[in-house]
Amino acid sequence: MASDTYNSGSANWNSGSFAGNVLFEVWGGGGSCGNNAHDKHAAGGGGGGAYSAKVVTVTASTDYAYSVGAGGPTPGTGGPTPGTDGGDSYWISATDVMAKGGSKGGAVDEVSNPGGAGGLAASGYGTVKFSGGSGGSGAVNGKSSSGGGGGSSAGSASNGNNGGNGGDTGAATAGGAAVTGGGAGGNSGTQVGPINPQDGAAPGGGGGGLAHTCASGGSGGAGRCRVTYPAPGRIARSMVGLFSN
Repeated sequence: MASDTYNSGSANWNSGSFAGNVLFEVWGGGGSCGNNAHDKHAAGGGGGGAYSAKVVTVTASTDYAYSVGAGGPTPGTGGPTPGTDGGDSYWISATDVMAKGGSKGGAVDEVSNPGGAGGLAASGYGTVKFSGGSGGSGAVNGKSSSGGGGGSSAGSASNGNNGGNGGDTGAATAGGAAVTGGGAGGNSGTQVGPINPQDGAAPGGGGGGLAHTCASGGSGGAGRCRVTYPAPGRIARSMVGLFSN
């Protein structure tokens, strides 16, 4: 059994001499945090990317397209402006095997400072699908505000974990812990220090939320595309005949 993994870009995988059942897996990119120009407020974290997988029967010497969703870039300082959604990842086409990227953290609104939603399994395509964790909200009107933690991406067997909500403690807020096969959400930034937020880990972790005095950070982790061939026997037996192309 062999596998090929792609962490950026769009191109083709060629099956070469192999013909039979392969397992296509995809993780959406993580969303980035929002930012703010307001003292005493901090931004929400980005949402983690979703996961989708499907067994497909391929023919020899044939190209199969893939596209890896990018992580949302940090919005930097200033604002208030929202972050950027993570990109969707797919195999073959966006309606064959596809996982949604995580949503961006919102701009600081001085009311809720919302985090981004995780990529939804229901919006993807595949036989096995899981949702990313949501980013936590940023602290509101605190003297030692911290941002929300980024949501972790979904893994191969479970949904991602949500990031924590920011508080007025001066301590960074934890991002969602990584699940098997997924990427962790970034820890938040905080006004005290200051501490810059962490970027989400690949594949697909959401970026931690910026605090007012942070200089940078909070990007989402890039998505991922992976093909395993031949498909692992247990997975192939459960999917082939019902879901293969």
